[in-house]
Amino acid sequence: MQYSGNLSDDGSSMNGNWRIKSSGPFSASLTRTPARKPVGCITPNGQLRTTDNFVYWNFRNGCDKDLLVSVCAQYANGNNNILAVTVPAKQSADINLGHTSMKTAKLTWKEGGGIPCP
Repeated sequence: MQYSGNLSDDGSSMNGNWRIKSSGPFSASLTRTPARKPVGCITPNGQLRTTDNFVYWNFRNGCDKDLLVSVCAQYANGNNNILAVTVPAKQSADINLGHTSMKTAKLTWKEGGGIPCP
């Protein structure tokens, strides 16, 4: 097989002709598509909700399987509090973060469980 053609300056496409033995030439045009970022199933609500002096964070599961979500609350004093909830498939669930003082903690989360603290 023989190919002759040109590669674009940015390396994202090439155009040319190819031939197999006595067949051809056949034209070819190839374009690289950007890699898609994996999309997770869990979407956290951007707003915390306070009810009866407790803070809640809601997570929505857009996939067809139950998933564990872990939350890390980091306090200024260096203490970490790890919390988790299983979010049912195609539903949502709240994590009770505790007393309203949790609003001052730095919160991070991780889909699929595990320790989300940096």
